[in-house]
Amino acid sequence: LCNNVRDIPTDRVAGKNTLAVRLGDRRARLLYVLSIVGTVAGIVVIGVKYPIAFVALVAMWIAEILRDNPIVTSVERDPDVDRWYVRVRGDEKTVTTVWITVGEQVVHAESYFMAWPEDNAAEVFEYLLRSSYRFFGLRFCVGPEDAVYLRAELPLSALVGGNPNDELDRLLGATYAYTEDCFRTAMKLAFGDRFRPAG
Repeated sequence: LCNNVRDIPTDRVAGKNTLAVRLGDRRARLLYVLSIVGTVAGIVVIGVKYPIAFVALVAMWIAEILRDNPIVTSVERDPDVDRWYVRVRGDEKTVTTVWITVGEQVVHAESYFMAWPEDNAAEVFEYLLRSSYRFFGLRFCVGPEDAVYLRAELPLSALVGGNPNDELDRLLGATYAYTEDCFRTAMKLAFGDRFRPAG
């Protein structure tokens, strides 16, 4: 339909009776826009009602990063909860594991950052909260087992329309970058000389 709209004048002269010729320029363009909007709306409706569509999107992205991203060392999947464990090699923290979980409304990204501070807990948490202030989309939080995590949620609707890999790459990349940026300082504050930096 898209190509046929621009060819309406020449198709009329040539006697081609395409859908665009029959509808005319204005209605053919409207039909084209409605077909795109309808497709996107359909994906959103199907994805909200059946999150399995988003599980497939995440699975394709996982296969791509495992193949193309040199710092991704391994990926495991827990199909019972639609979760992937993506292990990323770092400089400051040797390995960061990011849990990517597809929920009913959002994709969760979560990463264990560090154990509960043995020293200077107030200073550690102040440092982490101040660091979180400048983060885009992620935040530090205390998990149920009294450890520090980095967490984010991405609405499933953010995976529709553009390139879903861009949003998922941002989640993984930001988790990696913020861990690399904050890990050494937080560990030194929390564990003093007992902390031995990587490398």
